This record gives sequence, C-alpha cells and structure tokens, in this order.
Amino acid sequence: MRAREWFGLLLLSVLWGSSYFFFQLLAKSLPPLTVVVGRVGIAAALLGAVTCAMGKWQPLGAKRWYSFLTVAALSNVLPFALTVWSEARITGGLASILNATTPSFTIVVAWAAGREVITWNKVLGLALGLIGVAVLIGISALRTGSGQEILGILAVLLAAFSYALAGVYGQRFHDLAPIQVATVQLAAATLISLPLALAVEHPWTIAMPSIDAIGALLGIALISTAPAYILYYRILFAAGPTNLFLVTLLMPVTALALGVLIFGERPSAAAIAGMVIIGVSLLVIDGRLLKSHRSPRDG
Repeated sequence: MRAREWFGLLLLSVLWGSSYFFFQLLAKSLPPLTVVVGRVGIAAALLGAVTCAMGKWQPLGAKRWYSFLTVAALSNVLPFALTVWSEARITGGLASILNATTPSFTIVVAWAAGREVITWNKVLGLALGLIGVAVLIGISALRTGSGQEILGILAVLLAAFSYALAGVYGQRFHDLAPIQVATVQLAAATLISLPLALAVEHPWTIAMPSIDAIGALLGIALISTAPAYILYYRILFAAGPTNLFLVTLLMPVTALALGVLIFGERPSAAAIAGMVIIGVSLLVIDGRLLKSHRSPRDG
C-alpha cells in the first residue's frame, strides 16, 4: 500500500475506534436494531445532502439498488446489531480482540472469490497482528465463563465474518464516487433496519433515552459512520479488502494512544509490547521491507 492508504487506515481506526465508546453507552439505553436505524439513518441523511451539494450523484438502476441492499445488510445491519447485542455480554477488550479476526476472514473470502492471492507474508502478518492485539489488551480478556459470554463471542465473530463478505462484495462499486457509495449503502441499511426495528423492538414503547444516549447516537452517526464510510470505500477501491480491514488491528492501538494523549493514561509493559508486535505484523503484511532486503542480491 501507499503512504496515503496507510494514513487513511490510521484515521479510519480513530473514527471506528470511537464507536466502541458510543456502543457501551447505547447498549444500556436502546435495543440493537433501534441503534442501527439511528446510526445509519442520521449518517445517510447527512451524506445525502453533501453528495447532492457536491454534484456527485449518479442515477442507479434497479440491479444496483439490489446490490446495495445486499452490502448494506452485510456491512451495516447485521454486524452493527450483533455488536450492540454483544456489548451487554462481553467486555470491550474481548470484542476488540475478536474484531481483529476480520482481516483473517477477509483473506479467505477474497481468495475463495478469486479476488486476492494468499501469500505467506499476509498469513504470518495477520497471525502476528492477532497475537499483538491480544497482548496489548491482555490475555485475561480471553477468559470466558457463562453461556451468555460465549454467545457474545459468537456474535462478534459472526459480525467480523459479515464485514469480510461486505468488503469483498463492495469492490463492485468502484466506478462510483466513494461518497455516493457510502450514501446509498447507508440509505439501504436504513430501509432494511427500520421495518425490522418497528416490528421486533417497538421503539415507541421505549423510555425516552438520556442526553448521554442521544449524544452517543449522534456521535456514532456523525463521527464513526458518515465520514468513516467515505474513507472506507476510498481505501477499499485503492488497496483491496484485506488491506482495508487491517484497520481492526490498528483500532486498539489508536484507542491506547488516545488514552495516553487525552486522559494521561500510562500504558503497561504488555500494552507497549503488543503495539510493537502489531507494528511488526503490519511491516510483514506490507512486504516492502522484506523485499528491500532480498531484492538487491536475489536479482
């Protein structure tokens, strides 16, 4: 990847990393599908206005809308609902470790679809990255006990697999502007999740959420979703799905860095070691450092 895509991944990790903070607030106040409707609906409305104002809108046929409904279900409705549901059952640290399996799922899905080739440096790098995330957050986070915790783990793994499918499927929209793709996907996600939320959760019977919950919903829509999905598609079209989902390895690192910079937290030795392992894993996946060492003599 180019430096531009690496910087984009770092920024995306900050935008998406903040969603776990918002999820923890929302999981206590609103049911999963209602959160999804608010998140994607608010983000879609904002991006729709910006897309039209920028003149980036292109007419879409019925077949394209069907494709967008598919990717919206895989990238937004299912994983968002599963993540909110799991937050009440497992810790955020464990969820971060499990979420870091997304690029591993992605490389297998992309290979099966004939989109990417599995290379040894990607396999080794992804394994190192997953180990690094576990070390950074703490191996103790992997301990589980109740059946509810196991269900929470399965929910996050299913969400990770769904993200992988969406990343590979979403490459078909490369001829459209990333902002339009993000807008239509989020609008399609709203069309899917709204009737489901109305039928299953009856949101009109829910108590009025607190100011904190409303703020969290606005934050997750306007920070973790609207700008994030524009960046998501820019990276996907330029670097492919496996490279895109390396962001899940970076998210725990940026969360730790923000804690140090904003809250003055002190990282543990294990956290620093985990960051180093993740850094090495990204170098292995990128492959350029290894090529630079062997190409002068091997040629």
